[in-house]
Amino acid sequence: YVFPNKTHVNIKAEVQYGHLQRIYGLGIDSVYSPHVFSLWFDHGNKPTNASYAYIVAPGKLADEMRDYTENLPVKVLLNNSKIQAVIQSQLNILGVVFHEAGGFDMEETSLEVTEPCLVLLNTDSGEIHIADPTAKLDRLSISVAIKDQAKRKETVILPVNGLAGKSVKLIFSN
Repeated sequence: YVFPNKTHVNIKAEVQYGHLQRIYGLGIDSVYSPHVFSLWFDHGNKPTNASYAYIVAPGKLADEMRDYTENLPVKVLLNNSKIQAVIQSQLNILGVVFHEAGGFDMEETSLEVTEPCLVLLNTDSGEIHIADPTAKLDRLSISVAIKDQAKRKETVILPVNGLAGKSVKLIFSN
């Protein structure tokens, strides 16, 4: 984990005990005791305008993390209650969480959605992945403008039933 802003975090790795039957309603009521890693921010009770950011760097060894943190390829562009956006500059991938319908502009790229959703956009290829993490929507509209291309608007049919929440892939290049 990399924390781009100076912050205090709590960390714990220990054995935790629980009953699968009581937690999930599954199996027999045996006690399970796995090793659990926990990391959390303590904002206190009822925080106002509190925020945090972190970057997960899977597969990085401890000695690789120093160079990674000094040359972060991930930049937080916006982090508020309506939109969270990051760019991975080495891959040219823009990730945006829309907590409500709205738009996001970054340099030569703009996105606009009619419903809350998650969007991953490769600004080089125009490949875009859209998902509804609530698994409640069956469609939404998205408008995309990348670099000097004309703005395109598409209605996206989202997976439903057992596939609800799964991402849909589109290509927005000319």
